[in-house]
Amino acid sequence: MRQMSVSNQAQMEDIKTNWRLWIVPLITGLVIVFSFVLFWVPQVREIVEGRKELQQQEERLERLEVKRRILSSLSEAEINSQLLTVGKALPVEKPVYAALMSLTSQLEEVELEMVSYGLDPGELKQDEKADEDEYGLTGVPIEIRVAGKMSGVEQLFDSLRETVPLMRVEAVSLENQTEEELGVVEETEVEVEGEYVIKAYYSLPLDSIGKMSDPLEEMTPADLAVIQQAEKFAEYEEEELEVPIGINEMHEDLFSF
Repeated sequence: MRQMSVSNQAQMEDIKTNWRLWIVPLITGLVIVFSFVLFWVPQVREIVEGRKELQQQEERLERLEVKRRILSSLSEAEINSQLLTVGKALPVEKPVYAALMSLTSQLEEVELEMVSYGLDPGELKQDEKADEDEYGLTGVPIEIRVAGKMSGVEQLFDSLRETVPLMRVEAVSLENQTEEELGVVEETEVEVEGEYVIKAYYSLPLDSIGKMSDPLEEMTPADLAVIQQAEKFAEYEEEELEVPIGINEMHEDLFSF
């Protein structure tokens, strides 16, 4: 009996020794791992996210600095001049009156008579996306009926190419007499009367001016060349528009059709 008791005590000592050598360190290790997962992993994640955000902020500041250097190198007077030129060529409002004034003045210069005109200005609101033509431009059509020599019509077409606001002939329908009836030889002296659809262009308001940190789109040499060319275009001062002879019905308000 005493031998069995001694044997049991020895086994108990072995178990205690194994517990101290293996079980306790294992439990301690598990507690450390659990503590690391519970406390340290979120902090490490926050540190990584903080560094990522810091890098993004540094990149944003770098973009802003590049933008600042570009803007600092520009001439305010030159920018205002370019904006004025573009604003005359492509007004932010439908250039109905300005286009009619320009057409009236040009017709007088080439000795053509405006028999009548018609307008379809459409909606007054310009905050909605309007239809664009094949050139990506937006315009309001003006229909005019003109009488005079063919040479005057050709001069009018040439003049329209270098006039602000920008205008383009969309359609032509001529009614002319024969040279035999007029008794002339030169084709440019033929008297013609016809209808023309001329589109006067304007610019739509921007949907968004973008973020402060967005890259600044610089003008290309081609863009600058276009603006320099537009600076030379003719501009006609707005005066009181006289009613052309031959128009039976006129509207005081151009948008009252």
